[in-house]
Amino acid sequence: MKEVNADVLVAVGGGSTMDTAKTIATIMTNGGCSRDWFDVKLDAQSAPVICVPTTCGTGSEVTFNAVITNSDTRLKANIFDPKCAPVLALVDPELIKKLPASMVSSTGIDALTHAIEAYVCTVATPITDAIAIKAVKLIVENIVKAAKKKDDTALSNVMLASMMAGMAFGNADTAGVHCIAECFGGFYDIPHGVTNSIFLAEVSEFSMPGNPKKYAEVAEAMGVEIKGLSDKEAALKGVEKIRELCDELEIPKLNTFDAIDPEDFEHLAEASSLHCCNEHNPIEATKEQYLAIFEKVYNE
Repeated sequence: MKEVNADVLVAVGGGSTMDTAKTIATIMTNGGCSRDWFDVKLDAQSAPVICVPTTCGTGSEVTFNAVITNSDTRLKANIFDPKCAPVLALVDPELIKKLPASMVSSTGIDALTHAIEAYVCTVATPITDAIAIKAVKLIVENIVKAAKKKDDTALSNVMLASMMAGMAFGNADTAGVHCIAECFGGFYDIPHGVTNSIFLAEVSEFSMPGNPKKYAEVAEAMGVEIKGLSDKEAALKGVEKIRELCDELEIPKLNTFDAIDPEDFEHLAEASSLHCCNEHNPIEATKEQYLAIFEKVYNE
């Protein structure tokens, strides 16, 4: 940017590409390095960023934060301020048509995680609820066709839903799944969407008693027949739907990654419990509860 005296950044890629551009734009006008701006208000408006997403997961094209891995701590941190939001998002489903099915699947479930957590988190609002629940419905109805058949309508719907989910969680928050995914992703360098996909069902089952009504509504949006069921019963049916969907999309299991070492789980459980999103989970999880989730998912 400095060398060519550029005015605008254009980010064409997935969440990492877009967040990198937002970070560069922040440093261009605020100075310093990325770590100087973790979790503090920016001094100045970032340089303009135009985002063109090429995956159907992160929603980073419409959020006002950039997630950065701190290479010293091996944990992820955030630049979080409306002043770093992109000025324009160009969302075109043609750009995901040639993605491998596995990438459409994992980034699509990433978007589903954003939508569900935006809906059930403790700082949700009626406006974010409306956007999030529609995104849930669009993703579940279309993700298999998008990933396996590259159906044009399905691809369009999952791209729309990904953007909507970004708008929802960007104005509410994520929750327990992201506490885990950002810790595992930073520590092991596992793709964010894959990690979210691996933990979504288990964290949802753990969190469901904190707001069974909202989890029941999520289940209904996913196409589960909930008539005659209690909120708890409906919510559990929704968790099963998530598991079935991840199996159908062939989401890998946690224990298939060579980098994963259960000896690290205690450290990662503590980091997850201290993550900024934990307080907004329907049930604020302890280190011990995160550790139990890790062990259960690893041994599946």
